[in-house]
Amino acid sequence: MFLLVAGRGGERYEDGGLDEATRYVVDNKETFGLSYPTARGRDIVGRFVSHSRAVVLSERRIEEKAERLTALAGPVQNIFFTRHWRVPIISRSFEEFDRAVTALDEDLPADHVAPVLPPGASLT
Repeated sequence: MFLLVAGRGGERYEDGGLDEATRYVVDNKETFGLSYPTARGRDIVGRFVSHSRAVVLSERRIEEKAERLTALAGPVQNIFFTRHWRVPIISRSFEEFDRAVTALDEDLPADHVAPVLPPGASLT
């Protein structure tokens, strides 16, 4: 679907279709997310898809995007593709994903972070 050339120590990163790939996943989220029998599985897929797309659309440098996407994708890969008998790895991956989501806002200026509104509230 996409190719990301990423290296450590300042090597060059290439987009390789991240925009197209994340757009495809957003457009087909129900195909991926609704196929999991548990609410927790569907939730993690939905959060991964929406946060990945937001990272790609952000104004971060490509290196920062690659770091954020890697931090999001690693735990998700462990959650869905690790053998189920390796429960500690899966449990730890849920925590790692939550930390990666929290870290997404850490490098943004304070005036770019929108406040979280309670359900039913409006900005007016």
